[in-house]
Amino acid sequence: MKNMFLLVFVFITTTLLFAGTPTKAELDNGKAVFNKICFACHRDGVAGAAAITNKKRWQENADKGLSTLVHSVKNGVTNGKYGTMPPKGGCMDCKDEDFRDAILYMIHESGATLK
Repeated sequence: MKNMFLLVFVFITTTLLFAGTPTKAELDNGKAVFNKICFACHRDGVAGAAAITNKKRWQENADKGLSTLVHSVKNGVTNGKYGTMPPKGGCMDCKDEDFRDAILYMIHESGATLK
């Protein structure tokens, strides 16, 4: 019984510890998507977009949660606090995984963290 408890404890602790840590594959794909489309606005913070170097803005975004951010990218943002974003960020051939990975990459590069 002790061993089972210990195993469950280690599993849960490990899962929680690494839940917000993107994998190398996610970061690599995210970087590729960023360089393909996202950089146009997010490299320098054009038109109110969060610049990839703006930790404060990316932490504000990260605090909303990954699923909320993916939803915003897929559907676009109108009347946002800082501006607007077209649906899919203009990347019509991107998949949900691509949006997710690009968001993870930008959060990671900014120094912000997902909760």
